[in-house]
Amino acid sequence: MLLVSGSLLFAACKKSEDPTPVPIPSGAATPTPVGGDAPAMSATAAAATATVAQVPVAPVAVAPVNTQPIDSCCSALAATSKSGRGADAKSKSALASKICSGISPLVKSGKTTRASALTTIRAQLAGVEIPSECR
Repeated sequence: MLLVSGSLLFAACKKSEDPTPVPIPSGAATPTPVGGDAPAMSATAAAATATVAQVPVAPVAVAPVNTQPIDSCCSALAATSKSGRGADAKSKSALASKICSGISPLVKSGKTTRASALTTIRAQLAGVEIPSECR
């Protein structure tokens, strides 16, 4: 019984092979007549096909993103790590301050958003009070 159910399970989980990909031509192809009976393409139709194939694509302009830096949050975390708070708050703030100083250049360059960076920093401060600059 175990052998039969194991073989059925194996057969049911077997992956089917992917079909062979079909190559797609990259340029516009002109029809080639087969045999001598097909009429040749007129010069006007050939010129229209050539004109359509050479239409340039305009580049899309991307506006730069102006984001606020997170330097004030990094400063507040550094101050908290040296304050008179408890050892847990100090150690978590010190770690979050190091992470903040690493993420800050990414926010300034626009590679990450301010909200994403602050979410990462707040995750390091779980269980302790978060400075208002980091909200």
